[in-house]
Amino acid sequence: FTPIFAELRGRFRPQGRTGMIVAQAGLSPVFSNRYDDLLDYTLKGGAFAAIGWGYAWPLKRNHSAFLSVMYRQQQGSLTFDPEGGPTIIRQINYSFIMLRAGINL
Repeated sequence: FTPIFAELRGRFRPQGRTGMIVAQAGLSPVFSNRYDDLLDYTLKGGAFAAIGWGYAWPLKRNHSAFLSVMYRQQQGSLTFDPEGGPTIIRQINYSFIMLRAGINL
């Protein structure tokens, strides 16, 4: 699953050291051959969302570093037809806590 998303950040103060709230939303398409051993399968991506909080501090005039902790949820589905059996649909959900560090340019 490789998410494609938009991110919104709400800073508590416009400049200087400040806390922030971070939200992401988008889609999570699948690029995988993990299930190639199954005959006649379909692997689909789904919704992607994350929310969290963090802290940002200035580095230079228009640059800042940040550190954030986020709860992330990704969805998808696997559909396959076993030989001589009914179609099986499995929902795939990934939930985890993510720690991010970066630089805003």
